[in-house]
Amino acid sequence: MVGIGTEPESDGSASDPVADIGIFVSSVTMMRWIEGIVSSLRCEGGGHVTPHMTFSGDTDMVTAGLASLTSVVADEIVIAEMLVGEFEEGGGVAFQTRINNLLARDDL
Repeated sequence: MVGIGTEPESDGSASDPVADIGIFVSSVTMMRWIEGIVSSLRCEGGGHVTPHMTFSGDTDMVTAGLASLTSVVADEIVIAEMLVGEFEEGGGVAFQTRINNLLARDDL
């Protein structure tokens, strides 16, 4: 889960992905390598730019259960595993609520 653990070092350069997006991944239960692409999306209405995570893997099993939440106030993406039933219950609202509560946040 992003946001729990030690953030990696950033050299602060424009080409440094940690400096650009601020993502670090660790899990409450275990470390896991997560592959994907981080894109920048721009809102047509207000022009706000936000990061978006697209997971990738050679099989569906690699990404099954993973979901991402983007902060509305910072360039951060939180990646976590959904619990059984969280997607069916309100299209992910239960997942969003659980992760916000777990991290003591309200911006995801």
